[in-house]
Amino acid sequence: MTFDWPAFVASLVGTTIPGLIVSALLLFLNNKSSKSVEAYKVELSGQLTELQHILAHDEAKARLWHERRVDALVAIYLAFADYLVFLRRMHYVEGDTPPGMSLDPLWDFRRILEKNRLYLDDELHKFVMALDGELMQFWQFAVKCRRDGNSHEEVQRRLDYEVPSVLERLRIRVHEYADPAYTRA
Repeated sequence: MTFDWPAFVASLVGTTIPGLIVSALLLFLNNKSSKSVEAYKVELSGQLTELQHILAHDEAKARLWHERRVDALVAIYLAFADYLVFLRRMHYVEGDTPPGMSLDPLWDFRRILEKNRLYLDDELHKFVMALDGELMQFWQFAVKCRRDGNSHEEVQRRLDYEVPSVLERLRIRVHEYADPAYTRA
């Protein structure tokens, strides 16, 4: 048997060399695409880290805002409680305004409401302002009864039963807002 060199060279040129060239080209392209994918991974990782930083910052701001809102609600609740005490002192006893009675608690109440309204969302703001409106209507009613000399029993009844319900409704709303696990009894 003799070796057929022309057939060997023809087979090398026809299949093996093109196969090697294609394999080398595929290896080069695979290496280039791997580097491109790695660069893209690094870029995405950087963007993900930046996004996580932004989200953490936004979450911290939201948590701080929520804490301020809860603090504002507590301050508003305490202002309502103090104001109800003032209303009882001012209007429970029949006759003229108690001598030397200062109206400062009324203005302190208004100042605390105004100072803390910023932190309330729209729904809470409407709720608190509605409660304030109820107390303002009671104030006007009590002043009118005193001025007209009407029976003081209705003022006392409202001070005993209706006015304290304002504070209870506010307490429930504060708990509902501040504690997601809160359920009414």
